[in-house]
Amino acid sequence: MANKLDTPPVDWLAWAAGIVDGEGCIQLIEYKSSSRNARWQIRLTVGNTDPRMLLKLQQMLGGRVRRVKSPSQKALRPAWVWNVACKQAEIVLRLIAPWLVSKKEQYEIAIKSRELIASCGKKGEYQPAKRSELDALTAAMKAAKRIDFSEVE
Repeated sequence: MANKLDTPPVDWLAWAAGIVDGEGCIQLIEYKSSSRNARWQIRLTVGNTDPRMLLKLQQMLGGRVRRVKSPSQKALRPAWVWNVACKQAEIVLRLIAPWLVSKKEQYEIAIKSRELIASCGKKGEYQPAKRSELDALTAAMKAAKRIDFSEVE
């Protein structure tokens, strides 16, 4: 799928946001490319043992659905993952943002990251200041995933 989506109906976008809030993962990933330069991307994934939900996300929002191996040989059912990355992840996140609750902070960090990544151009040449900012956003993303709710009643 290209970087443009036919916008799904609002009720389906709200449904997708609920799925992402409950079952999804928003990531900011640094990895080494073949040229050994660090590269960054945002990624949105949803995993489940029922692929029908993931296939609906793919139909509405693009991306890819694939079967994943369980880390445990004792898993009773196979697991499936839907994901989108980079510009496509940004588009999807912006579409579902009004309905996000628990992942709202992660969404905001991902969008800031994506804007910074895009400002580096296609070759992804990160100047020290931009790299430092991406490192800070990566730390913020990790912190947003580890909020302690033990004091909430």
